Amino acid sequence: MSELITILSIFFVLTLITLTYVLAKKKALTCPVCGNKDCKKTGQKKDIERTKRAFIAGPFPICEYEYECSKCNHIFWTSIESIYSP
Repeated sequence: MSELITILSIFFVLTLITLTYVLAKKKALTCPVCGNKDCKKTGQKKDIERTKRAFIAGPFPICEYEYECSKCNHIFWTSIESIYSP
């Protein structure tokens, strides 16, 4: 019985991790002006204030990345990848 609970717990955790990853990838980055999905990082990055970081994410790195839309050249900041890329 104990082994069954362990196996089910491991299965549940793996399913939860996979679901989180799939949902994050499904939420595609789109330009807020024209809705184009072809946006690229410009290389700029800024950290969120340390006080906000402690309340929002704990030990996870929270930062925003600058993106540029290839269609309308709009530049915008977003933290869509903040937890997945340090």
